[in-house]
Amino acid sequence: MRVVRVDGFGTPDVLRVAEADRPTPESGQVLVKVEVAAVLFADTLVRRGVMPWPVPYVPGMEVGGVVDGRRVVARTAGFQGGYAEFALAEDVHPVPDGMSMEHAVTLYGGGDMAIGLLDAMRVDDTDTVLITAAAGRIGSMLVQLAKARGARVIPVASPGKLPDTVAYDGDWGEPTVVLDSVGGQVAEKAIAVAKDRVGLYGFASGSWPELNAESIAQRGLTIVGAGAVVRRRSREQQRADAHRAMNSGMEARIHAVHPLEDAAKAHLDIEERRNIGAVLLRVR
Repeated sequence: MRVVRVDGFGTPDVLRVAEADRPTPESGQVLVKVEVAAVLFADTLVRRGVMPWPVPYVPGMEVGGVVDGRRVVARTAGFQGGYAEFALAEDVHPVPDGMSMEHAVTLYGGGDMAIGLLDAMRVDDTDTVLITAAAGRIGSMLVQLAKARGARVIPVASPGKLPDTVAYDGDWGEPTVVLDSVGGQVAEKAIAVAKDRVGLYGFASGSWPELNAESIAQRGLTIVGAGAVVRRRSREQQRADAHRAMNSGMEARIHAVHPLEDAAKAHLDIEERRNIGAVLLRVR
């Protein structure tokens, strides 16, 4: 079968199409005939060597495809192997009738995380929520879902990406809740304006923010590793979140769908902040 393999860390050019044996499911696993694979910012971090990872490997943490004639979406076993014609998974979730596989993959991976993040931060209609990277796949869904809960939303994005957003060097107001996936100085600015709760779920800048414990204590802030809280949710809750996401009626923003052999271009879309919404690979 065709795969995209990484033999050593580096620039997107290390993503190369190769041939590999079809994987064999172990107990509790299923074999997914992959149609679409999500390209995540985490994929770019692993490829660059920012996160510890054994090489060689096949990237790809989220896929959509077919198992025993059923259209499904899934996270891959070991959070790898998705950039391939076949991939292993443990939990699969049905795709609603009439929904394209591209939209299903986008809603599944971004939507269930967004739902979990808002639950973890206890967002309701009394909150003003600041969301960084609001043009990204998860960010755009956080905006939609927070508004659906009745919260006022302050979406932060690069200039020109979306209407009605605030620039990174703009006035961010006084949010009761912050949700940040950028890290570094952006997260530090967000923490500085937060009035109550801060949820950190990524570090697209390449570093986590520096935290001032004295300031946090004096201001009564709650700082939460929100992404890890979501990943700790029970398997049953994760299934429920996936079902809610897939049937939420949210808009699934898709920036680009690249063929498998253009995985390097897909990574560049994300690394160079070109994307508004999801970046996907069409495998077959």
